[in-house]
Amino acid sequence: MIAVIYDSWLYSDFGKFLKEAFIRFGSIEAIYHFKKSAFPDAEVGATVIDFKRILNAKEKNKLIKLFSLKTIDDVSSYGLKIKLPYKQLTIQEFFEHRFNEETVIDFKSSFFKPIAKIVNRPIQRGVSSIANKYFIQDQKIFDESIPFVKDVTSIETFEIQTELSYLLALNGHVSAKTRRHLDIAKTEIISEPEKFKALKEQIEQNGNWYKVQLKKPGNILFNYYMRKNIDFLLNESLHYSSDNFYIINIEKNLLANLAILNSSFTRISLLLHSRNQGNGLRKIQLYEFKEIPVIDVSKLSQETISELEAVALKLKSTSRFSDGKEKVINEIDEILIKEYNLHNRIQLTTGQLYQDIQNIFPF
Repeated sequence: MIAVIYDSWLYSDFGKFLKEAFIRFGSIEAIYHFKKSAFPDAEVGATVIDFKRILNAKEKNKLIKLFSLKTIDDVSSYGLKIKLPYKQLTIQEFFEHRFNEETVIDFKSSFFKPIAKIVNRPIQRGVSSIANKYFIQDQKIFDESIPFVKDVTSIETFEIQTELSYLLALNGHVSAKTRRHLDIAKTEIISEPEKFKALKEQIEQNGNWYKVQLKKPGNILFNYYMRKNIDFLLNESLHYSSDNFYIINIEKNLLANLAILNSSFTRISLLLHSRNQGNGLRKIQLYEFKEIPVIDVSKLSQETISELEAVALKLKSTSRFSDGKEKVINEIDEILIKEYNLHNRIQLTTGQLYQDIQNIFPF
């Protein structure tokens, strides 16, 4: 069998079942992994699998050929007379290999720890509104509305200030004006022929269908849909946020951690654990996000922490959409590279760090 399939099965938890099935029922002769632009009209990665059905265990291959390619163009670049380079994986290596973790950074080093270990309470998604059309407004129209972070593209700097929407957060007294709004919303929702199926059931079964379950806000927010701007945003005012954000709360060394989270080290870590959605868009699931390795601030000297805090103060007011952003990120990287090299006794350069990002996800 020759099969073409989306490449996420190689490096995601849900791909384990497929790997086990291949090994149980036969042999994988080869895997051709195109990390991006596998097709001329799409930026998604893909794999071509060469599989042979074999029931006799003795006849099964012990090694799998892995051809690791950036794009489909890599095939023609070698020419007809030159064989494509490949590496051979044992069955055990096939299950353990991180197919998307080809980086010069040793994320298994004790210099890093999972992001879930640097917070003082569990990371979670933000607040889901009942129906955005009726419960989120650009201005404060109702007494019960609260400031709410909704649109990441409207946030100008690395600190959330006034770029806010308003959430109708009802979980108690409802004013007469708001009650009239809810009656209109209820009528429109019920009369909608195709939308709001689950909400219609909720309206029929629960008189308090409009109640919103607020989640405790965090002092750092991260939007889990990523394009060029892979930014952690400071939320010191503790505004509530929508469910397209992950809520992070850090008690100690907040500014130093803000700098670390916006470093190129963390960018690479995120890119390696996220999934390509096509057209330059990536997404990272919550369970994947909790495991991304980030630099452990406790491994840094107090002098380095102070340097990071000073740069983080500049980062707070830096535009997320200007060239000045990269200059500040570069300052953070220079500080962290020195500590990384000292801890791991190697000589990583900024050039290697930035080449890693280009290899994984060229901007």
